[in-house]
Amino acid sequence: MTDSRALYASQAKVLFEKNLRSFEQYNFEIYKILVTHQPKSTLVFDADGTPDIVCDGSREFSGRAAAIAAEKIEKFDEFPTHLAIAKPEPGLLDRYGNLLLKNILDQAKSENIQFTNGLPKTDAFFLLSFGIGLGHHIDALIRKTSPVFVMFIDPNIDHLHHSLHVYPWHELLSQQARIGGAVIINFDHDPHIVTAQIQKVIRNYCPSGLDGTPCFVYSDMENSKPAVENIQRNAGTILAGLGFLFDNALMLKNSYLNLREGPNNFFQRAETADIETPVFIVGAGASLDSDIEFLRTHANKAIIISTGSAIRSLLVNGITPDFHIELENIHVYSSILELSGSFDLSSICSVFPTAIEHHITPFFADILYYYRDTTPAFPLFGNMTKNSLSMPDPLVVNASFSFAIDLGAKHIFFFGTDFGSRGNGLDHAKDNVLFTDTAIVGYVREFGHPVAANFSGQFYASDDFLWGLKVIRETILMLGKGRNFYNCSDGAKIDGAIPVKSNTLQLNAFPHLKKRDLNRIRKRHKVMTRTRFEKCWDEEKLRSEINDIADKLVALLGQSDAFKNNEYLIRYMQ
Repeated sequence: MTDSRALYASQAKVLFEKNLRSFEQYNFEIYKILVTHQPKSTLVFDADGTPDIVCDGSREFSGRAAAIAAEKIEKFDEFPTHLAIAKPEPGLLDRYGNLLLKNILDQAKSENIQFTNGLPKTDAFFLLSFGIGLGHHIDALIRKTSPVFVMFIDPNIDHLHHSLHVYPWHELLSQQARIGGAVIINFDHDPHIVTAQIQKVIRNYCPSGLDGTPCFVYSDMENSKPAVENIQRNAGTILAGLGFLFDNALMLKNSYLNLREGPNNFFQRAETADIETPVFIVGAGASLDSDIEFLRTHANKAIIISTGSAIRSLLVNGITPDFHIELENIHVYSSILELSGSFDLSSICSVFPTAIEHHITPFFADILYYYRDTTPAFPLFGNMTKNSLSMPDPLVVNASFSFAIDLGAKHIFFFGTDFGSRGNGLDHAKDNVLFTDTAIVGYVREFGHPVAANFSGQFYASDDFLWGLKVIRETILMLGKGRNFYNCSDGAKIDGAIPVKSNTLQLNAFPHLKKRDLNRIRKRHKVMTRTRFEKCWDEEKLRSEINDIADKLVALLGQSDAFKNNEYLIRYMQ
């Protein structure tokens, strides 16, 4: 190595150590990856200090890393890709939100204020960059978009590792932290996982900052292109299901009424997949009828999770589930009331969100609560992630599936999880509560989306079932490592689950092992004491904090220049 190249390498090593310490401070998860990573490629320097990456004897950038980055930036300026949502329209919110939005839009119209899609291109809240390379494009992107949160997606960890030698990550990390943001890095290559991770980041930090998000593609076109297309197609789901004012107020009320007496048992996620007993997720789909006999025969040696209204089909046919899952905060009482007149529900461990309508809890003697991390109870009681389900939305079957994974199940079987209809109008099993005289029927689904069938023939999903099916697939991709999934439902195909008919199944399961695993699960439960509840629900403190937030919002929204850039969203987050 010549003296000049040795000098560049020496300087690069100093920068690497400085960057590494910065990751340790601002992004410890990435630091843990970097500090143990052994690159398969090599960072080299030309005599003039130009860096490149050599892999299998070839230079990745041919000595043009900086020039390639500049060309990519120029092309992006000419043909930018931004995420955008439609301008606000009344009629899609709750009774309070619709009225508020109508009044705002009427006033805006009277003052000749117009709405456009997306934040200004120079003022994004989130920035998505597909590819890290050696970091030559980063500063130009930051200057052009002024983002608060920056997310890099690059499956090649070597790129990040080598870039620490030539790009000042410590400046970017400290700068984003200083303005209330962060730098997030993802190494996944599957477009569906990448999409799910991006959605999770935006939903967790600031969903309203989605509008105008730039999607810059630097490298890995094979995976980044479908990922960007997925994000564009599913941008609306990032904002969906977050709840409205009345909905959230009701969930907070229910949480208070459910937890105030205490102590209360809370579910806690397992750290590993250690439950060998087969776990049956039982949905309410029409195909459940053909599998009832199989479920009854194997009920003593498999852990059975009933999903929402599927509980009636099980009880009517002499099957008592080990766990019963609910997700919603309304429309549950009527079905449970009907069941309580004919069946003893006390032996069933009911797994409820804290926001479940409080009228149904007296019917169950064994209640296990969990937090929904998008509801007010979650931050109020301390952001207890271990006591929440990983991916419980949007449907109750998603909650059942998440529960099965989070309790540590290795072998998970789907029954009656149809996600739609064959076009004959049948979307529920025959003994479902919907077919009883006292049933309260909500909206009627329209099955207009053809989807792949699990076994054969034509199958159709509704909008919400299509969304739930997508999340099931993402859950398997993100959390399914080391587990086995089998779909016995004669409904929609579930990507990642092996199609298998129940009459061909040979289970390696035994009653004594089921008893052992149920005891293991129960020992993981955590208790919220009355003291803990009172500490979180300090009425005087809550009133003070609510008033303080209201004052800050009034001050923020009352500023004439509040919406000129993304700073108001940063302040809103704080």
